[in-house]
Amino acid sequence: MEDITVDAFLTSSFGTFVMTLWQRVLSAPSWQNFTYLAYGWALAFGRQTITAYLWGSGAAQVKHFSRYYAFLGRALYHRRYALWAQVIRFGASLVPAGAVTEVRLDDATMKKTGRHIQGADHYRNGAGTARQAYRTLWGINLVWALMRIPFTRWPGHHLSLPIGLELSLKEALAKKRKVPYRSRSALARRIIDHVAAERPTRPIRVATDGSYATKSFLRDLPSNVHVVGRLFMTAKLSQQPPEPVKGKRGAPRKKGHVIGSPKILATPSAAWQPHPQEAGWRFWQPRATWRHGGIPSTAKRAGGLITSTAKIAGPLCTSSPPCFSPLSPA
Repeated sequence: MEDITVDAFLTSSFGTFVMTLWQRVLSAPSWQNFTYLAYGWALAFGRQTITAYLWGSGAAQVKHFSRYYAFLGRALYHRRYALWAQVIRFGASLVPAGAVTEVRLDDATMKKTGRHIQGADHYRNGAGTARQAYRTLWGINLVWALMRIPFTRWPGHHLSLPIGLELSLKEALAKKRKVPYRSRSALARRIIDHVAAERPTRPIRVATDGSYATKSFLRDLPSNVHVVGRLFMTAKLSQQPPEPVKGKRGAPRKKGHVIGSPKILATPSAAWQPHPQEAGWRFWQPRATWRHGGIPSTAKRAGGLITSTAKIAGPLCTSSPPCFSPLSPA
């Protein structure tokens, strides 16, 4: 009976898509475990748990349930980047040739109950904090990335395709689990590097919020990756630090001369150059850095390191505290 239900799933449109996309990535035993879990996921409703998937697909009657947990923690975990690579290639094939590949990057806290969930801890609820209420909840923190695929029949609409997911652990919890600690910025950079390696010839634009304006995320970006983010209108923008002089005593400079704030630089002037690919957008020509939360950061763009893609026309931001938001449409 279980084989009949799984066969019905594999012959469906979703099952055919999964088989075509991932079949050659996993071994035969791992592929069998994956098909049972995928069918249980498609059939489950209400609580989305591994146990519900096993009972729904009848996988627990084929082999012991512990083997499926071993598959998730070993074979699937170690091959996750190969699986994501297949998804990235498929999504990039749907983006028109010559168009910029848009990627949305953020993190979210998923509420979970119980203290035996790996990675569970108290995290700040960003949605609550946005409403001027600092709230925390017990759950897991995930860093995710989406690729926006434009619809050809409905201009202006997009399909969001997941292309990366990482579990973020607090430093104390990572030491307790005896796993290397990586910040959210480092995990996000790993996802972006993977996307850039799979599509080295396609321009990629990554949209993030101000929390990813860090050195670990923005320093030495791949040549085909551009980052669009937020920063305060009063942020101090500086030029790149000069090269250290050999034999000169003292620590080398960490930043160059101050060139102004986004509020000042956003006024039309000769320093803003037209963007070579997108009409209505301009960028700051010199190599520059900004300080976000006391940490110097850099953002990569055509013509050198700049503050971010910045739009001249229209209001910058009306929120409080004021911010510099280049995410508004042209």
